[in-house]
Amino acid sequence: APYEAPKTEGAKRPAVIFWYRVYAGAIAFISILAAVASLWLMIKMGNDAIVDLNTGETIAGGTRDKAVLITMTALGVVFGGLHAFAAAVPYKPWAWVLGIVVIGLGVTGCTVVFAAPLLFYWIKPITKSAFQRL
Repeated sequence: APYEAPKTEGAKRPAVIFWYRVYAGAIAFISILAAVASLWLMIKMGNDAIVDLNTGETIAGGTRDKAVLITMTALGVVFGGLHAFAAAVPYKPWAWVLGIVVIGLGVTGCTVVFAAPLLFYWIKPITKSAFQRL
């Protein structure tokens, strides 16, 4: 007999897809927010050092601090864009793979509490079939 993909309940998609989109959208928002904050700090700092008025010590403003802020801005834009794109992908086989990558990135950090359950349900056959992966 020919292979048939697992049946979903009626035409409903698995709930993990909704929660994946919420997760990806939230991470996109947080990443873009971090990029904007880093850019704002970089602009506010300008070429001047930020000095603690109580101790007279330089808190921020060196070349290393600028490099960190540039890196944080760039990473915020890249990861924010990736997650925003991932939150809106169509139901295509490549989109399921992108989901694995995005969830996998989340498993490596403090978002593991959200990403691990998503990963558990994401690899199930019913989710794969929703993305025409089976």
